[in-house]
Amino acid sequence: MKQILFTMMLLFAYPCLATQQDWIAQAEKGNPQAQYRIGKSYLVGDTIKKDISKALFWIEKAVAQQEPRAEYLLGLCYYKGEGKEKNDSLAYQNFKRSALQGYPLAQYSLALRYLRGEGTSKNQSRAFHWFRKASEGGVMQARYSMGVRLQKGEGVDKHPELALSLYRELALQTPHDPFFDYFLGYSLYYGTCGRQDRNEGSRHIQRAAINGCIEAQSLLTQIRQKRENVPVKF
Repeated sequence: MKQILFTMMLLFAYPCLATQQDWIAQAEKGNPQAQYRIGKSYLVGDTIKKDISKALFWIEKAVAQQEPRAEYLLGLCYYKGEGKEKNDSLAYQNFKRSALQGYPLAQYSLALRYLRGEGTSKNQSRAFHWFRKASEGGVMQARYSMGVRLQKGEGVDKHPELALSLYRELALQTPHDPFFDYFLGYSLYYGTCGRQDRNEGSRHIQRAAINGCIEAQSLLTQIRQKRENVPVKF
């Protein structure tokens, strides 16, 4: 019985091992996509045991060939100080190179650098530009950040109605993130985007609370303490 189980384990594991070995072979031949993939595997320890030095070896090989996803990973290593001494300037440079090649996660990270002034000077208009690019590439957090900028008029003309529309899109997305429900509910309940609707706002806040959003749960408690007509059920 033990021999049968061992054989079955080998059968299930072999395709993964064969694929991994193939990627390593391709990386050794100079394929930048393979180098990125192997580097990422070593970095996160998903299909290979985590090894930061080996991760950086392959990531930097891919970066030398301008592989945008590898440039993004190298930027993260510099930003987090993982396998590299923390260096915001080098993080910014790698994020920028990747972003200019159209990689959405790098575009979002670059926007944050401009927003916070990390590795470069603060620039609200450039931050909004890259948030928009990342949003177009499917990064939902970038769409939320666009909404905040539009709501406040930071780096772009103030447009609270458009911000509310973006928040509504995020709250209705699938898979669902309860934080976006909470933020839409907050905006509607308090009218922070120009339109106040306490009934709709409370529904979104309560749904976020039911789905585990701590901020929404806290807000419902505050509303109850102020004797607002919003039931607390979560």
